[in-house]
Amino acid sequence: MKRRKISFALAAAVLVCCLLPTTAFAWDETDMTAFVSFTKEAPDQPTYTPKYEIGIPAPAQIVNSSAEIKFRLIYNDMSDDELLTVRLDPSVFSDDEYFHMTSPDTPDVLKSVIHRMGTDRSQQIHPVDGPFIVAVFDNSGLEPVEYGTIQIASSNDHLVSPGEYTGYLRFTIELTKK
Repeated sequence: MKRRKISFALAAAVLVCCLLPTTAFAWDETDMTAFVSFTKEAPDQPTYTPKYEIGIPAPAQIVNSSAEIKFRLIYNDMSDDELLTVRLDPSVFSDDEYFHMTSPDTPDVLKSVIHRMGTDRSQQIHPVDGPFIVAVFDNSGLEPVEYGTIQIASSNDHLVSPGEYTGYLRFTIELTKK
């Protein structure tokens, strides 16, 4: 009985297929396009663990003729025989030995002097004399062991026109052996 039902179903399917119209496609075009893709996997990268991460706050706002920038480590994994030295790039000074700040609204130039400061001393940085070291760190913690703060003091703010004056300080950071 089962065989009869299967035979009947098969005959009905063949009959239905024969009665339905079919379509064949032929293209007259001689070119076609195909989408091709390629994915390259990144090779396994060696894990890099930094020795330090330094925080240099920016921007600094001059208020009452001066501003301070404090250097601090965020992460410190230096060894006992390493020192991290932060220096002020001497190119930030103009020929007149001042740090210049300008405004797009006025031709005036705000001139400032820069002092490096530590817990026990303060010293004006002269671009001719140097030194330009503004912070030194060792593996003892996150605070600098020498200097660590610079103060920018405007010297002619009473002579410039109202406006927003900006300038850029550049620093170099060097990890060396003691």
